[in-house]
Amino acid sequence: MNAEAASKKKEYRKRGSKLFVLIALLLFAIGAYNIHQYHKTVEHCRKVQALLVDLHYTPPMNGHRSTLYPVFEYTVDGVTYRQEYQYQAVNGTEFSEIANDPELPDGKLKELLKKSSKTQPDFKIGQTYSLQVGKNNPKIFFIENQWVVMQEAKWFIMGGVLLALNFLFDLISRFAGC
Repeated sequence: MNAEAASKKKEYRKRGSKLFVLIALLLFAIGAYNIHQYHKTVEHCRKVQALLVDLHYTPPMNGHRSTLYPVFEYTVDGVTYRQEYQYQAVNGTEFSEIANDPELPDGKLKELLKKSSKTQPDFKIGQTYSLQVGKNNPKIFFIENQWVVMQEAKWFIMGGVLLALNFLFDLISRFAGC
């Protein structure tokens, strides 16, 4: 292999390494931003009681599983809000099969969801939950005592994995002499 080809390989390796690091930093930034938003909301929030009134069914799309998002109803300053909670979902795979049943009469899906919500452990329709609701925007809320920070840790984990892979590839290429 001539010197020019070796130089090009080294250049590609450096570019790939920089790309891994850049993506990892982007993932860290997303995680940090989400945690910052959570803490900002929690600092400037009020506690309200909310009733879980529904589970919003999202069918599977683009290879992702179907999900059920809890829908809460709560009142802030005399205004009643009905909001879907986006930070935690229930696996709705079993509901996909029910929803796609051609013999399912119209309107029966909601009834089946309510029945089946009684069997899943995460959210129960009709149960009261304590929410931390943003003072500036009551549509932004978090369920009290939920581990939102731990849920956002996935961004840091993915970034760490990318950095570890980058280090590993760099180490292998140095030992291989590439």
